[in-house]
Amino acid sequence: MALPILANPIPDQVTNEQAAYGPFDLTRFVQAPVDGGALFFEASIEGDAPLPQGLICTRDGILTGIPAKGTHGLYQVRLVIGNESGTIETDFVFTIKPSLAATQDHYTQLKQQIWEALEQRLPVPEIAELYNRPISQMDVYYLLTRWGVIKIWDAYNLDAPGDLIPLELTNASPLYRVYDRGSCLVAGPKDIFSHEHTLQDGIKTAKALAQEAFKRNWTIEVSGLDKLTRAIWVEVQLLGERHGHTIDVINYEPTEQDKYLVTAERQSAGIRLEAQG
Repeated sequence: MALPILANPIPDQVTNEQAAYGPFDLTRFVQAPVDGGALFFEASIEGDAPLPQGLICTRDGILTGIPAKGTHGLYQVRLVIGNESGTIETDFVFTIKPSLAATQDHYTQLKQQIWEALEQRLPVPEIAELYNRPISQMDVYYLLTRWGVIKIWDAYNLDAPGDLIPLELTNASPLYRVYDRGSCLVAGPKDIFSHEHTLQDGIKTAKALAQEAFKRNWTIEVSGLDKLTRAIWVEVQLLGERHGHTIDVINYEPTEQDKYLVTAERQSAGIRLEAQG
């Protein structure tokens, strides 16, 4: 019997605290010998410690989970791959970034403290330190979520975008404006400085745009914040299954998480239908 063979190096992985990760299929990187028996997988970090809280590696090679609060950091993961003949080992880096929600909560809490101070005529909280603090990736991402502009292009329509014609989409968030520009559909928050709209409003509107493009039978190309373009791709896949035909999304490479979301949404829809029945 022969040992498993690592066909390709396992790429480094990145996620955020309190964000769904995976499922990441480790078996795609391993070549199983015909005479070696079933594969098994075990993962640990330095000193044979378990994976960060919230993450698991199943024995059949699926890495998934939701990293717990406080787990941010850089981890060297040691992966053991074995069969009846023995085991091989390989390493890859797993980076857990601070929670995006925590960054947003910080700003929300600060705004609340400022408004309370103004209403009660108390000293405004000291914010000078914010101006001296280096801008982080989390800050930039937070600003992008506040802006939240989404575009769906009719890929084979080579006309330049036309005038902004307001478009009423039933399923879009009321906190977003939607426009038809002929060769593309565009949506963005009505007030980018408002604290009322959230990322969920953007996702809701992205899905509504996908539904409109599907009705028009466009071959589409998408641009915007990654979570919003992902919502469009997932919605297009579900619409295709529901109506028995699909539209193409070009220049978009779905990730394993994108595919997992399609499965999760499909199962969720099935549960809702059973409950209604």
